[in-house]
Amino acid sequence: MKRQSVAEIREIFLNYFKDKAHSVVSSSSLLPAGDPTLLFTTAGMVQFKPFFTGAVELPYTRAASCQKCLRTTDLEVVGKTERHCTFFEMLGNFSFGDYFKEEAITYALDCSINHFGFDKDKIWVTVYTDDDEAEKIWLSKGIPKDRITRLGKKDNFWGPAGDSGACGPCSELYLDRGIEKGGPNCATSGTCRPGCDCDRFLEFWNIVFNQFNQDTEGNLQPLKQTGIDTGSGLERVALLLQGVDSVYDTDELRKIISFYEELSGIPYETISSGVQARRNDTKPITDNRKTAFRVVTDHIRSVLFSIGDGIYPDRTGRGYVIRRLIRRATLFGRKLNFREPFLYKLVDKVVEIYKPRYPELGKNASAIAKTILAEEELFLKTLELGLEKIEFLVQKTKSAGKPIFSGADAFLLYGTYGFPAEMTEEIVLEQGLGFDKEGFQEELEKDRQVSRESWKVNKISLMTGQETGKTEFLGYSSVLEKGNITHLFYRFSRSSDSISQKDSKLPPIEQPELRSLGNKDEMGSYDYKPSSTLKEGQSGVIVLNKTPFYPEGGGQVGDTGFLRQGKNVFKVLDTQKENDVILHFGEVLSGEFSVAQELEAEVEATRRERLRFHHSGTHLLNGALRTLLGDHVLQKGSVVSPEYLRFDFSHPSSLTSEEIRKIESWVNESIRKDFQVETKELGIDDAKKTGAIATFGEKYGDRVRVVEMGDVSVEFCGGTHVSHTGEIGYFFIKKESSPGAGNRRIEAVCGPAVIETFQNRFAELTESVQNLNLKIKSELGEEEKIF
Repeated sequence: MKRQSVAEIREIFLNYFKDKAHSVVSSSSLLPAGDPTLLFTTAGMVQFKPFFTGAVELPYTRAASCQKCLRTTDLEVVGKTERHCTFFEMLGNFSFGDYFKEEAITYALDCSINHFGFDKDKIWVTVYTDDDEAEKIWLSKGIPKDRITRLGKKDNFWGPAGDSGACGPCSELYLDRGIEKGGPNCATSGTCRPGCDCDRFLEFWNIVFNQFNQDTEGNLQPLKQTGIDTGSGLERVALLLQGVDSVYDTDELRKIISFYEELSGIPYETISSGVQARRNDTKPITDNRKTAFRVVTDHIRSVLFSIGDGIYPDRTGRGYVIRRLIRRATLFGRKLNFREPFLYKLVDKVVEIYKPRYPELGKNASAIAKTILAEEELFLKTLELGLEKIEFLVQKTKSAGKPIFSGADAFLLYGTYGFPAEMTEEIVLEQGLGFDKEGFQEELEKDRQVSRESWKVNKISLMTGQETGKTEFLGYSSVLEKGNITHLFYRFSRSSDSISQKDSKLPPIEQPELRSLGNKDEMGSYDYKPSSTLKEGQSGVIVLNKTPFYPEGGGQVGDTGFLRQGKNVFKVLDTQKENDVILHFGEVLSGEFSVAQELEAEVEATRRERLRFHHSGTHLLNGALRTLLGDHVLQKGSVVSPEYLRFDFSHPSSLTSEEIRKIESWVNESIRKDFQVETKELGIDDAKKTGAIATFGEKYGDRVRVVEMGDVSVEFCGGTHVSHTGEIGYFFIKKESSPGAGNRRIEAVCGPAVIETFQNRFAELTESVQNLNLKIKSELGEEEKIF
């Protein structure tokens, strides 16, 4: 086999499938777009999930990608095994109702042998227990029967993603690395083959044949549209092609390790006992130090790419995972004699490795380094507290006469202070205690359940995509349109499973915040079921074939207003979107509504106008921040409401009064220049060429809407805007704060809301002065009144 670099392998794969008429799709962000159920992008198929479920219109039927992925489910073994990483790149080819088993197997074998250069005689494959078709295809391709292994559901049946959904058998390609990689009994047993626990056979390509839909009872029904989902770990392929023992010895990762060797003065390779590792260090290199090199190398990649994608360290959620990785790397760094911040020092060098493939990293390198440094400094301040906590728990264990340090205490240290279990184990063993590995694993398994649950698919969301049909949005140019009812859903309480439609006169929803057809609000838990009618007093959802109502998205809250036909009136309290279907949530004020009825849909115009002011103002604010603070500023979230706008962005420090003044001035100057606001619909690649800013966490299709304001702002955006910036009137920053480490938040107002803010503040000031006057009068007497 020819030794190929990671960069060469990546291009070989993508070019191969490009030649096979696949659309080469760029890696999506590590922040899953439009999927709050996932912490991170964990596989190549994540950005294509709607394609497999049939929830969206397909821009292509076959695709290929090299996807950035982040998984932390096996965090405790990262650095200890040959192939486990938290960050990795997943090569994948996908078919959405196009080709199936025959072509997928042909492509995998052809690419492996004739393009990667694997020896066909060393390739073994696995198929699902009863998948005779897949085995027959492999035999026809020249893979002998004695190199085909049938495995059960645990190994060779993938899915569904949650309790129900698309799933199917899979077939995996393995490379035989030689009997010397086998276990102690493999050479003599004659049974060593894929599925064995040894390291002889390494899986490098998995082909999932999505052909079934599984219901909640576990029953399988054939899918109307079959699909192919493949995954081939880039680092694993590189391990095999480069003939090294570990993914950490492949060219890109080994280069990062060399940076840390230089910084620490400690060689990575284990040396014999008695040889000094570095000057003034009499302790010989051990495997623990080799593990430490691997951990800091893996974790700096995960942290760097995550922050680059707008996922900053925080106290909860995704941010907490990133914070924990930084702390874990810092702890392992102590084994390499690092006692001061060190991770941030190599950001620029690591960025140089990946910038050719991911140029966005170069733009954000400085902000990434500052964020990591701040986190390291923060953790070092608390590290001693963590060590004190271990000492306290050790003494507590000993005082109780227990010989074993509990798994629950170990997990407390792991979750709260970021201490890896292996480091806690090392410390307590030195104190003469045993370590409850099983107890720790039990606690860890509970934590992992969150990750497993993240693959669940909302069944009603799938229903709206497959059965309801796409809604045509007409609201960019009008707030009054006519449309026909295509579907109705009525609301009922989950606590009353047997409630009838006829009797479901439920209290109105005052301020619903619904993201799917099923939600818990301040009035209790509710579900929404299909119906042919909605009657007076009932709350529910109306779906139209076309509507001027803007559904919540891009930070802009959903429209409110009315749906009418004569005396039949439905008050729209919120508008949401599921799978290209626009949902009007509200209550029937009078009359009755039925499917196919034509309605007049009227958006509350004054409210919409204020939303346009604030949404356009948000774009100008984003432009001001990137111009005045730097390109490291990334939008982390926003709220565009009629009353105010809120904008969260990445920035390592609080804003000074002078910076806030300059930002306000910049935005107001852009308003006074009265730039024309132009909107264009472009192909995604053409849109990127314009330099338009994309919002992290948003899902973009094959074509996108670009909003341009003179030469000061160009962004991807589907929201509603003014036609000229002068319409906004005025912009005023009410407050600047921090929602979490590495992030800042600005709350501001535009247009009429500015006047209202000034009036309210003047009234508050006047009241304060009057209260002060009364207090002085009370204390000094009327004759000494000074106001």
